[in-house]
Amino acid sequence: MVREQRGTSGPHKWFGRTQTYPFTATVTAEGAPTPILLNGTRRQVPRFPWWIPTAALALVGILIAVIALWPKPKVPVVGGVDRLAATTQLEDAGYRAQPIEQPDDAVAQGLVIGTEPAGGQPLSRGERVQMFVSVGPCVDPCPIEVPNVVRLTFAQAEQDLTAAQFTVRRVDSPSADVPADEVISSDPPGGTERPLGSEVVVEVSTGPVPAPTSEAGPAPGPIPVPSVDPGGSFELPDVVGQLAMKATTALEDLGLTVEQSPVRSNQAPADTVLTSAPAAGTKVKAGSKVELTVAKPTGRVDLIKLAEENPPRTKWTRSGLNGLLPFPDEKEDPAGYALIREDTENGNTEKVLVTHPPPEADRFISGEFVLNEPILAGDHLRATVSLEGEAEGGVAFMVKAKDKELDPVFRPPEVGCGL
Repeated sequence: MVREQRGTSGPHKWFGRTQTYPFTATVTAEGAPTPILLNGTRRQVPRFPWWIPTAALALVGILIAVIALWPKPKVPVVGGVDRLAATTQLEDAGYRAQPIEQPDDAVAQGLVIGTEPAGGQPLSRGERVQMFVSVGPCVDPCPIEVPNVVRLTFAQAEQDLTAAQFTVRRVDSPSADVPADEVISSDPPGGTERPLGSEVVVEVSTGPVPAPTSEAGPAPGPIPVPSVDPGGSFELPDVVGQLAMKATTALEDLGLTVEQSPVRSNQAPADTVLTSAPAAGTKVKAGSKVELTVAKPTGRVDLIKLAEENPPRTKWTRSGLNGLLPFPDEKEDPAGYALIREDTENGNTEKVLVTHPPPEADRFISGEFVLNEPILAGDHLRATVSLEGEAEGGVAFMVKAKDKELDPVFRPPEVGCGL
């Protein structure tokens, strides 16, 4: 019979080398006068050999090294190849070809000058490759195709447009569809031709516009039907935060006369009731009049119409002349600065601001407008402009509101400039 066992057996390991553990046992035999002390050794063998985790780590290291040293695909060499064939080669190799036209005296028109990264350089598949295409020797005005930069990041768009020798001007605009810092559009758009060095306006997304909020918050649930007292009076229900159509229908069902007054505001979504007069809770009777102010977040400000309807509130000035400029003025201006005339082209008659400055000097005309309502994000300012004479540089707009310069988005000058 074993009376006692002393020693260390140790835990049963998953990995490692075979371990030995000494132990002692006291054995008492029947009839024996004294117990017998026995010494022994126990060998513990792990469930898996010791070299398995070492080998696994070594294999992982080898795999990482192989991946790092594995040769990347290389950009095809397309220098001297025509544009269409070069584009096909790059796309077949798994790259996105971005054609950029450049003047070149040595490479014939329509052939590829080179690429960035250069042909033969390693580049992961799916990356963008700038492909520079020759337009031949540059002859003024040297029309160059504007690269298509839509959905590129602004840094990529600026890189491509600069490489094509255009000047870049950034305009930020909110967009729910285009991620922030990606290009929404360009003016002129990609694929059109413009003289070398022309300006390209790039509209860049700032991401979605946060939903406007109202201090009162939206009215919860349906509009409650008030109880009518014996005298026929009832409390006007709270319709602030409700859609104007829903609020109007509910109030008219109570026998009230409703009048809506639009108010330009970004404090609530479009067509949302901002206030009611009388206020909610006021005792009214059937036939009473209720005026609702309704949010209209964006609008169109017609500067030409505003100047015609309220000329005393519009101040015109021009460079090179002290004092104010009388506007509108149907007469030709011998100084060659500006005038407003009737434009009857295409059967349409409208007032047009025409500038014809002398070509030897930069001239500008400015108008200071007093608006009846504030300008809000998303508004459009209308001003139709044409250029006459031999003036160089075209027409440029700068819009300020309370001395803060805004970022206008221009439409093509041949159809007028909308901001």
